[in-house]
Amino acid sequence: MMERAESPLLGLSQRLPPSNIQAEQALLGALLANNKAFDRVAEFLTPEHFADPIHGRIYQAIVRRVGRGELADAVTLKAEFEHSGILEEVGGAPYLAQLLTAMVGIINAGEYGRAIHDAWLRRQLIEFGETVVNNAFGADADLAGADQVTAAMEVLLRLGEHGTRDPGEFGAALDAVLDAADAAQRGAGPGGLRSGISALDKIWRGLFPGALDILGGRSEHGKTALGKQHRRRREPRGGNRQDASTCRYSAWK
Repeated sequence: MMERAESPLLGLSQRLPPSNIQAEQALLGALLANNKAFDRVAEFLTPEHFADPIHGRIYQAIVRRVGRGELADAVTLKAEFEHSGILEEVGGAPYLAQLLTAMVGIINAGEYGRAIHDAWLRRQLIEFGETVVNNAFGADADLAGADQVTAAMEVLLRLGEHGTRDPGEFGAALDAVLDAADAAQRGAGPGGLRSGISALDKIWRGLFPGALDILGGRSEHGKTALGKQHRRRREPRGGNRQDASTCRYSAWK
């Protein structure tokens, strides 16, 4: 008797949606221990990204207080949650202090945030996939197949905007650029790529990878000519000619 091949989707409905509760607890603990850790996740993480609604409410309270320039820790949030009943399910206000023990390290806050965001994105994909399947089976009889494809593509594009950006890596790169530029300005670093114009290099300190340099000035004052300027490396004596390097500047009229 031939055995029936099992479908790869068998038992899919019994799977639990992706989540990372440990990362949520660790991030909240890091934020409560040091509000400066919020800078590592502020650009991409929102309360809706948390799988546990209680964690989302705690994060929202932290965001609100930090945004007002106020301290957000286990003591200040205790008064806010103590009589609201929001934390009763997890043991009340003492849960805020417990979150501090879940923190592995403040420096890891960005990694915690990305893990939370990734789990949220996966949940959105699952919900979206279920909607696509149901509509394809005729859940909405008035929605033609071509219209379903168009709608699906729009949703995927919106999710793609969330999934392809990596604020953590961008933030790290931006910090590196700013640190290098600051060191160069103080004369403590090697500086960036030079233009070959001594007066400009003295002020500008060179170009740095990942940085956007904008040159402004009145019309017909040489911005375009400067933008087209190329500088080649010198040929070493007795050696082969090195590859040419180019300095390019943004010219604005």
